[in-house]
Amino acid sequence: MVTKDSFVTARSHVSPEPEPLPSQPSSLPPDVPIPSNGSCDILAVTSTTNLLPGTAADRLSERHRTRTGPTDAVPRLKPALRARALTQAKSDGAIDGTTGATFGLSSNSGSGKGKAKKAVRLPSDPHPFGAPTLPASVSPGEVLERTGSELHGTSATAEEELRETDIASADIPDEYDDARMKDRMVVRVAYCRDGSLAPRFDEMQNRSARNLQYEDWTEFMVVWRNDRLELYDDYQLPCREWLAGHKHLAFVVPLKSVRTKLSLYSFTDMSFCIICPPASLSSGVKTLLPFQRRTGTNVFVFKARCRSRAIDWIWRLWRDLGGILPPFIEVRSPVLDTRMRIDVPESASHSIFSHDNLVALCTKTLSTVQDWDVIIRKRLAEGAHMELAWRFDTNLDWVWWLDDIHGNPRAWAVLAGLALNQAGRAAHLEVRLAEHMASQLHIKDGHQLSEPPSVEGYVSRVKPGSGTREEVYLTVHNGLLFMLAPASAHAPNPPGVVPVPQDSDRNARDALRQEEVRRGAAQVLAARGVMDLRAVIAVRRAFRTVLHPNEHVHASTQSEIEENGHFEEQVVREESDTRDVGGDTGLTGDVTTIRTRRCFELLMKSGHVIRFETWSAKVAIEWIERLRALIRYWTLRHLVDTRQEMDVVHYATGRPRITPQRLRHEECDNDHPPEPQANPAIVLPYLSSIYHRCVYEGCRPIVKAGRVFVRQGLHGRYKLVQMFLVASQLVQFQIKPKSTNFRRRGKPVSLLDAYVVSGVFAAQALPKGQYNPNNPATPRRYADGLESDDSEENTLFTVYYVPRKMAQAEKVPSLNVAKKVMVFRCRSRVERDVWCWAMNTEIEKLARERRDREKLRSAGAPIPLEQVTRPAEIVL
Repeated sequence: MVTKDSFVTARSHVSPEPEPLPSQPSSLPPDVPIPSNGSCDILAVTSTTNLLPGTAADRLSERHRTRTGPTDAVPRLKPALRARALTQAKSDGAIDGTTGATFGLSSNSGSGKGKAKKAVRLPSDPHPFGAPTLPASVSPGEVLERTGSELHGTSATAEEELRETDIASADIPDEYDDARMKDRMVVRVAYCRDGSLAPRFDEMQNRSARNLQYEDWTEFMVVWRNDRLELYDDYQLPCREWLAGHKHLAFVVPLKSVRTKLSLYSFTDMSFCIICPPASLSSGVKTLLPFQRRTGTNVFVFKARCRSRAIDWIWRLWRDLGGILPPFIEVRSPVLDTRMRIDVPESASHSIFSHDNLVALCTKTLSTVQDWDVIIRKRLAEGAHMELAWRFDTNLDWVWWLDDIHGNPRAWAVLAGLALNQAGRAAHLEVRLAEHMASQLHIKDGHQLSEPPSVEGYVSRVKPGSGTREEVYLTVHNGLLFMLAPASAHAPNPPGVVPVPQDSDRNARDALRQEEVRRGAAQVLAARGVMDLRAVIAVRRAFRTVLHPNEHVHASTQSEIEENGHFEEQVVREESDTRDVGGDTGLTGDVTTIRTRRCFELLMKSGHVIRFETWSAKVAIEWIERLRALIRYWTLRHLVDTRQEMDVVHYATGRPRITPQRLRHEECDNDHPPEPQANPAIVLPYLSSIYHRCVYEGCRPIVKAGRVFVRQGLHGRYKLVQMFLVASQLVQFQIKPKSTNFRRRGKPVSLLDAYVVSGVFAAQALPKGQYNPNNPATPRRYADGLESDDSEENTLFTVYYVPRKMAQAEKVPSLNVAKKVMVFRCRSRVERDVWCWAMNTEIEKLARERRDREKLRSAGAPIPLEQVTRPAEIVL
């Protein structure tokens, strides 16, 4: 029998409650190696767990003491502050010396109003089993005379035993030498004199924080060793590093101070923040003020280049600073609106939380749900996969990388999401169907519209007025018509020609698909112009011998375009079309009429007419039919994606729509029921199609495409561009109001050594006076129907990259190399988040393809251990 003061968690219980129960943390030793399960066998889960009030805190505290061993070393205090620190510890309710550890136990009884309660409840009687017997005090002289076995169990060996335990449990790769972790990161350093910052510093607090002195983003080599983080940069004088034998130590972050706190700064960038008291460096090292003062607080925001690497840092630091695992983990299934609870076993075996085993366990549990066959089984039969993802608001972080950039297994790949807590809210673990980019649509008449195949080929563009012809190569990708020079067309190979060698270990179909992706990416990189097919009203055959460059477009035609995706018109066919053999051979008789029959025209919304001449009349008819199908599909595709994005913002966040939805014939809102309230369960399954798997697997030549506002550097005006993420490069085409053909803007920007920063830091990088956090959000409506009222900082992101010549040579840049910056402004926050996610995924893939180069990026020796001195006393 379960009372109201307790709750029971079953092995694979499917919880029908609408709200999850609060997570009850347990304790596990930091950096516990969790073996990965290579098979799909479902491991057994622990038995039912009962958490009872009154004894939970004692039981949890005892588990923490027995697992973690000796408590963390307390920083040395000045004699004048030691008594005050002990008194403060007693008043704060320190339990068994576990200072800084958060147990997270709370009571759900009562109304829940008022001030927050203590994390752990203690019994009213401090000694329920009688007063403890304390050993007699020993004189200092007797303590100093202890030797040999007399030292065991005393404080003299506590620190040494703790250090041996940490070194034994830490999984230190060979390339890190004596460091636990070592990576290059860009770090934003700040200082607060009055120490008024909250213990958890994130993007929301940074928006309203005051009295912060910021340094610019700087790339450091971050080394974790000796219970501290060491930030190294390059010496200013040449050959100084060669003479000293190590890099210049710029900052030190103490990890064992009770004031050191770790927090997730931004889930979008996967950047983390550490606030700590100022710590001086070893003597003789040049330092930067005011970050070595005796008062105030230092703020370090770290941004790793690879997203999985940042999660590894957050997970290990969180465990080292006292982070403990909850007694159970809740896994949600958005498509079935179901929740599952998995107990965290107390035994040392944690293979149950490997990726493959957890997916198999969730699949077996969900297969008992009534709607399984209707919703999921059919999708799995079509080739879909069940995957795990951590969700925060409308952001998804898929658990795809099961090994790190150096090839070492990440046993904590799933559990690391427990440390992702931003602004007091934790991420949710979900099991989802990993979908590729949608290729089918359901139209109003009930039919299903599939994505038509693309079309490409050599044509001649007929210029108005003079009638001269220009040879171009046309190809369609993602509903965009690219124009290339014939010399850089990257045309497909003739039928039957295999472009790659047929290895026995390589699938021929996969090899051909990868070759087509590579060829399509090369076409986008070489394109000199692009045209959006959504701006095309009609594709028709030429019916005039002389091209009229402009034509009036009626309003009725515009409405038909919105309904059907294109202007319906019959393709005019004649008997002479079949007799046209093509080329110069077919030019017999009336040459002007034959050339006109070989042409097709694109009628744009602006009234502009573009004419192309093909090889023969048959080819012109094929171009017309294929382009019409592509225009219809991609016009409706963009319309559905726009509505889906607005639905996600409305239902998932609860924000009202800018334009309420109602039928056209409705005149009075009082006669009709209001729009249903926000319900995240309605749209959360859509996130899998927004964060689709094609970005990870590289199924398409274009990873991400869209219209954004960009400016080169921090100064200047924003310009609207059509941007593409292709082959880990950013390609831009400038959009002009009265132009139908968007010309190439600049050269591609490589993401090889780039960093992506979004949000408040991107807004604060703007020149003074261009960003005001107090400005109200302005509702906006765009030409494709997208409506947004996101604030400015929620639509900005910046890209810091190295010069193009250095990126092409693939040289490893130095830490102090000057980076270029580009500022991008998206139309909504969802678009900004997807752009950042796609670029970070491409950066991750680049790092994994060039693992040897990643080792060179971390080259450079820190100060030898024998020369390292611990930081000076920390003022509490």
